Amino acid sequence: MVEISVPIEELRKAKIMVCTPMYGGMCGGMYTKASCDLATLASKYEMDLKFFISSMNLSYQELEIICVMNLCGPKNILISCL
Repeated sequence: MVEISVPIEELRKAKIMVCTPMYGGMCGGMYTKASCDLATLASKYEMDLKFFISSMNLSYQELEIICVMNLCGPKNILISCL
């Protein structure tokens, strides 16, 4: 397994947005727990984290455009859970 290490100071500078389609409002337990864990971790380390959850029937490209449009600044991390 490859381990990636990013200094906390760098993560605090970034804006992190998690974009997820929820077709029919379906959300699995494992995903919900992982989202809560991520939000807790981001709060603990004072990171800027936003969730965009779409229940609309959007294509991958449409969802990606919406996510990118919602991000501001030169250093952004886009996590796409599709």
